[in-house]
Amino acid sequence: MSSKHAVRIAREGIGYRVEVDGHDIANEVLGLTLEIRPPETFITLTLVPGGLDLETAARIGVDTATAEVLQALGWTPPEPPAEGQTLWRPPRSP
Repeated sequence: MSSKHAVRIAREGIGYRVEVDGHDIANEVLGLTLEIRPPETFITLTLVPGGLDLETAARIGVDTATAEVLQALGWTPPEPPAEGQTLWRPPRSP
């Protein structure tokens, strides 16, 4: 289901502010897809009722073309973890 709404997405600190019709829903947004087909803009929001607290280690990948561009700019890709080695995990706050 879709309907037209005023949407504002703005950088705020290390995150983003997501407003729909003047209401900040950033804490409820798990993800969004933005599609621009002039004269229309379509945004699909994936929402999590009640918000989401998540602390995890994740594998982050880039495709080959992106990796090649990053390497050309001086990036050194990390070594994959050795057999049985645990991935780095962020420290938990007290």
